[in-house]
Amino acid sequence: MKKLISQHLTVGGAETGTYNLTGDYATTATVVSINPPAGSRYAITRLFYGISDGAGVNTETYGALAALTAGIEIYVSDGDGIIYYLTDKNAPVKSNAEWAHLMYDQTYITLAGGEKHIVGRWSFDKFSGSVDGIVLDGDKGQFLALKCNDTMTGISIHAFLVQGHVMEGPVPAGQGA
Repeated sequence: MKKLISQHLTVGGAETGTYNLTGDYATTATVVSINPPAGSRYAITRLFYGISDGAGVNTETYGALAALTAGIEIYVSDGDGIIYYLTDKNAPVKSNAEWAHLMYDQTYITLAGGEKHIVGRWSFDKFSGSVDGIVLDGDKGQFLALKCNDTMTGISIHAFLVQGHVMEGPVPAGQGA
């Protein structure tokens, strides 16, 4: 049986750590990630995101904040540099609507207390054409990262969760970054 992964992207990429990006990152960018340890390979098959804001959400805003200035970037890196971007490197995500351009599944929910919530699912197995989605090799120092370089003050939840499984055996030809 495969060992399943269901983990928030966190500062430092470990299983525990800061994952709710609700601070001011306009001056100093914050990166959250998932980093497989040496000797492990992770197959990341999907990413979920959630944004909650008591002031409501619209397509042209981010949560209920004005559209972002710098935007959100998601990429795969090996520590020496970015291997490839999952978001357009020239057009990072700056609004709620732009998340919808990347993922088919996106839902707007009103929670019991009246807070508005957006949730989305991005399926990498369909995006990549491989049942394993995005393969990260811990021996190569590869990780999946999300960079936030705007103020998120005012949003109550801003979190990203990945799911997949730990891979066993050699890397199949044509997989991995």
